[in-house]
Amino acid sequence: MRNPKVVFVAGSVVSLAVTVVTGVFLDISTGVLAGLMSEALTTILVLWVRVSEVEEGINADITRVLDLVSLYRKVAELDDPLFTEKYKQLLWTLRELSDGQYQLHTLEQVYEDDTRSIELMQNNEVLRSICPLARDTDSLKQQIRNKSYLASIKAHLDAAQRGVRVMRIYAFLDRSLIDLTELREHFSSLVSANVEVYVIFHDDPRFRQAQSIHLDFLVFGDRKVSIGEIDPRTEVVSGARIDTNRMTVEKCIREYNTLLRISERYSPETTTDASAAASFGAAKAGRKPRKRTEADQRPAARGS
Repeated sequence: MRNPKVVFVAGSVVSLAVTVVTGVFLDISTGVLAGLMSEALTTILVLWVRVSEVEEGINADITRVLDLVSLYRKVAELDDPLFTEKYKQLLWTLRELSDGQYQLHTLEQVYEDDTRSIELMQNNEVLRSICPLARDTDSLKQQIRNKSYLASIKAHLDAAQRGVRVMRIYAFLDRSLIDLTELREHFSSLVSANVEVYVIFHDDPRFRQAQSIHLDFLVFGDRKVSIGEIDPRTEVVSGARIDTNRMTVEKCIREYNTLLRISERYSPETTTDASAAASFGAAKAGRKPRKRTEADQRPAARGS
């Protein structure tokens, strides 16, 4: 493999020689020729720094690969199942990162990652946020008082102040919970801070369009998405998958737009009459109001 610095020096010498020969051939004055050579030398020095940086980066990558090879040999020599397991986990993590993904394994990690990702968003970006709500009054109060939830909300509010368009959909299993005074005050505080608040009800006939949509994800601009993972044993979020794959991000944006179409923009007049709203929605669609199904019992998730 050719040394990039040797190739660069050879090229620079040739470039300077061409500059001098061209100046003599065209009978350019000494002052102008000196100026051209000065500009050429400045450019060469800048490029030398850039080549050095690239070379350092390549050498660092090579060193990391060699470290992994060395680590593999040590693990093989140790013949220890625990070391082998850790090594495989490391390789899996590297493979995920190379695919533009990473995994979060606890709810606290999910909250922290959400908050930090929101803090990186800038003016004119769009934050698409979903919050499935708890199914009973006590759990709902605990949810919106949770410190991690409040930290996430602060990040939402700060983003709105920076000029980020913040949209937030709240999904209700029980429509009557929207009458909770504490929740209404919470929604009002978000709206007053330029956060677009939408509500979606599982008993709304239009919700059929969202049966296949995972109701716990956040889309950060058009760059990445956080998809919550629900533990079937506890029915709460136990982690999340972060994905920067373009197709995944675009799919989540389409699904979010579907939810927006069947949601209601929150206002103090938002109806709490589940039966009337369901009958009205069904009449508009030319259908009978549907009965609640097992899919309607989906749990509240991260509430981030």
